[in-house]
Amino acid sequence: MQLSSRNLTGDPWSSYLSNPPTRAQWVDQRLRQAILAGALEPDERLITATLSEQFSVSPTPLREALQRLAAEGLVEITPQRGARVAALSARDWLEIIELRVILEPRALRDSFAHASDADFGAMEHAREALASLVVTAQPAPLELAAANRALHDALLARASSRQLSRMITVLNAQSMRYHVLALAKAGTRSLVLPHDDGLRLALDDRDPGKAAKILTAHLGALHDAASLIGQDAGATPGQEREELQRDG
Repeated sequence: MQLSSRNLTGDPWSSYLSNPPTRAQWVDQRLRQAILAGALEPDERLITATLSEQFSVSPTPLREALQRLAAEGLVEITPQRGARVAALSARDWLEIIELRVILEPRALRDSFAHASDADFGAMEHAREALASLVVTAQPAPLELAAANRALHDALLARASSRQLSRMITVLNAQSMRYHVLALAKAGTRSLVLPHDDGLRLALDDRDPGKAAKILTAHLGALHDAASLIGQDAGATPGQEREELQRDG
């Protein structure tokens, strides 16, 4: 797919697109946004020569960016097939959410235990930003998913375990593609982290138990949205959930 400037702009995570630290990071952000927005479709080949020409970069930073995206599960690299955008499946979505349900409430409680007043202020700011976006007329799914991710990140920012934080970061990177697609197909409010007075009060009270319950309920809603993604052959989302519960 030809990547135009139109479908490679507006990356909500990119604070350095205009002045990137390295060419590899610049390419990383461009490819990431194209994958999340659907400009690069699941299982689409990523041809180094073609992308190098389109981005006006040498193959070296492009390969570095592809390796980074592969580590996050957004790209698949195999000797026989080269690089491709990772495929999507309802089962993968369910497995990602199952892991997040285990890891994120624990990280949230740890984050609250170490958070300062300034950290709680950042959480409240992210909550307000998502709340403001939700009430706007037809917010873009990618923009909504980014604001939702920013709130997740703020809530977990002070977790002390680096390994736990790294695992959650990888899972969230993979979740973004599914979340954007689900938001494009379903009602907005039901698929973003609850950002109303319940969470506001949990932040005001510094109450990790209440905030963790809100987070867990949100992840449950995402789990139930697997049917919006499409189903793997021979298994329905309900059957997949039963299999995951038995495996666990």
